Amino acid sequence: GAAAAITAVAAAGVAAFKVLNDQVESIASFQNLAEKIGDTAENLASLKKASDVSGVSMDNIAAASIKLTAALSKTDEEGQGTAKAIKALGIDFDTFKAMSPAEQMDKLAQSFNGFEDGASKTAVAMALIPKMGAELIPFFNDLANGSERQITLTGEQIKAADDFSKSMARLKSDTSTLFNQLSAELIPTL
Repeated sequence: GAAAAITAVAAAGVAAFKVLNDQVESIASFQNLAEKIGDTAENLASLKKASDVSGVSMDNIAAASIKLTAALSKTDEEGQGTAKAIKALGIDFDTFKAMSPAEQMDKLAQSFNGFEDGASKTAVAMALIPKMGAELIPFFNDLANGSERQITLTGEQIKAADDFSKSMARLKSDTSTLFNQLSAELIPTL
């Protein structure tokens, strides 16, 4: 009975650690995505509720933001299409370009909120963010309609989670390297 109780407590501890580690990884992912898109992790995390409600992943939102940033800097046909789409939404291009990526997503959501769902909304979204615009419409709708940006995690909390996550990754890498070295030493004997 005592052994079973100890085993149950140990299993519960391992399960609790896994849940905690998964949460830490989720929080730390905001730092990684923020570094990719050029915004703060706190700003990016403020989009999480709309992401969850809409079913559009934060990875897809970050990828769309990267495509939008690239299109905003182009002077070719794609860049002109993006500029026209922004103007079609009633947004000043220069003001929009100066916003942070999270602010841009928020501004787009508010602007798309005035459009009726349909082909014209999809066409503007696709002109704005080629190949991904239509996928973001549910996110824009939910961001504008009740899932507003909310600061739930601070930059310090996200940084602490990122630091912890990297420490765990280093420990895992060091442990793996040690076992590889030990295995390599045993090969001649085997």
